[in-house]
Amino acid sequence: MNRSSVQLKVRQFTTSILTVILLSGGACYEKPSEISSQGIKVSELVPNYWLRESIDSCEMIFDEPRLNLKSNSNKRINLTFPAEFTFQGKSLFQNKGKPGQETTFLLPCENGNAEFVVTDDRGGERRDKLNLSKIKLQLPQTPIDRSKDLKIPVIGAVYPNEMEIKTRIDSEIQGDGYDDMMMNTEEYKGDRTPITFDNKTQTLTIPSRVLKNLKTKRPILRLEVKISLYYEYPDKHRSPWFQYEYWTPKQPLVLK
Repeated sequence: MNRSSVQLKVRQFTTSILTVILLSGGACYEKPSEISSQGIKVSELVPNYWLRESIDSCEMIFDEPRLNLKSNSNKRINLTFPAEFTFQGKSLFQNKGKPGQETTFLLPCENGNAEFVVTDDRGGERRDKLNLSKIKLQLPQTPIDRSKDLKIPVIGAVYPNEMEIKTRIDSEIQGDGYDDMMMNTEEYKGDRTPITFDNKTQTLTIPSRVLKNLKTKRPILRLEVKISLYYEYPDKHRSPWFQYEYWTPKQPLVLK
């Protein structure tokens, strides 16, 4: 993924956040204030890690973590030397730009345990060991009957209750397919029947109507998986402190 692609993704994310703010009454939004990390113990802060893996290559976009006071979600902490942050033992703030400047890092994909470490200016450490393992799908080996809902067991979920799934079905036929992420846009011309995921049973269900509307007999299925772990501030405001998004490999389906 080149730098222009990364910048485009960052701009798209920023635009989405701005839209949410405006729709929810932008005038009420209070911009977080930044404070120096000097004198703040690591036990007094909560990080926000956000990692996104590329859809086509084993490359991970890692936005600079936001560090907030545990007692106040609107107080953002700017790490200043000698405080530091490391991911998998590598310091990411050595070449940090101006205070408050957003930074995006490109890292190789991880599959398994990964460690984030925040160190305060007194040497105190917060270590977050998080599992970045991917889910797997139990797809049927025989041709699939379009007249029945297709139920696909999802296995290997490390954080099953904190997982969201969106579905994309690609086709070699122009205008065919399904895209859960584009469904609410005016440009989308495909089927709008929802494909559902049940966290309790860990089952993805593709309705028969979706299968019947596919012109191809050999569609390609891939899923976007989003993991979010939340922290609840004293004012009962919940905010994700860890967000991890990745795509499953392309997997062919065979339809009757």
